[in-house]
Amino acid sequence: MIICRKITGKYLNKKQQERITSIWEVFGPDDSKDSHSYKRDIFFLVYKNKKIVAAGRLQPRKVRFNNKSYSVLGIADIASEEKGKGYGRVLMEKLRNYLVKNNETGVGFCAARNSGFYQKMNFTTDRELFKRFYSKNHEDKEDDFIFFLEGKTKLISDMLKIRGEAEIDWFW
Repeated sequence: MIICRKITGKYLNKKQQERITSIWEVFGPDDSKDSHSYKRDIFFLVYKNKKIVAAGRLQPRKVRFNNKSYSVLGIADIASEEKGKGYGRVLMEKLRNYLVKNNETGVGFCAARNSGFYQKMNFTTDRELFKRFYSKNHEDKEDDFIFFLEGKTKLISDMLKIRGEAEIDWFW
């Protein structure tokens, strides 16, 4: 049986943290994934037979655009131990439902090869809009697309109406 559970980062136990880290390590080491940095994050954990097989999180983030600060939830670290098993779909359905239910704006960044997956999950993807995000703290843009679901924070609507760049602290 496959289920997805939502849990705030501060409530993750050591065993869950270790399992999540082992799934993330498939994609390479990343200092942002240490347990001290995600206490306020909302995790979505997919279990199969009581074992975590996929994980992702929403991170409270600020985006500065047009002299205004927008609060969004950064969609980050979506990973599955195996592709093609439906774990990512289950995770993203639960994550998307959370965003819709709470009228939150979710924003993520992804490689071009993954953009189709997020489109199938009913997120909007956009390569040109991605180019308008920048970070003073992180110059290397490893991704090519932004994917998003807009809620009460109208960041994306404003960006589509007004020229300019959006500043973020980090590409999550």
